[in-house]
Amino acid sequence: MGILCQCCNQANATVHLTDIQPSGEPVERHFCESCAASEGITMKPHEPVNLMLEKFVKMAPAVREAAQLTCPNCGISFGEFRAQGLLGCPQDYTEFRELLTPLIERAQDGGERHLGKRPGQPNEHGKRRVRIRSLERQLEEAVSAEAFEDAARLRDELETLRSEGKQ
Repeated sequence: MGILCQCCNQANATVHLTDIQPSGEPVERHFCESCAASEGITMKPHEPVNLMLEKFVKMAPAVREAAQLTCPNCGISFGEFRAQGLLGCPQDYTEFRELLTPLIERAQDGGERHLGKRPGQPNEHGKRRVRIRSLERQLEEAVSAEAFEDAARLRDELETLRSEGKQ
């Protein structure tokens, strides 16, 4: 037997949501379809698998090309964003606008603008995390270019940043 709906405590929960609190703690919520609808949670109808596969095959070349797009400010590629789920800097919204708009529309039920809370300024931990990602990309590039002195300097800087984060 599955998880019961937390509203009616009768039907099996088929809608599972995870909310992230401001503290970063995840809070799971479980609803049956009826209670989810009464909570204002809309479900989109399922698309047949054959149509999904057909769309996927048609867009594969475009996806590979889009994955290579890179932000000149922070160096993150669209492929990295898709893999990690995190953008590198505010300029990414401009650089990846065409690719992000459909994602935002899906997340915002057709709206082109994010309607959720706007986060405050990044804290020191957030800034350190962005800097570490940037240094990791630079290190990969230095190793690929066989610029070993630069790679060693970047490695040392990464180790310093990571050790500061553990304190």
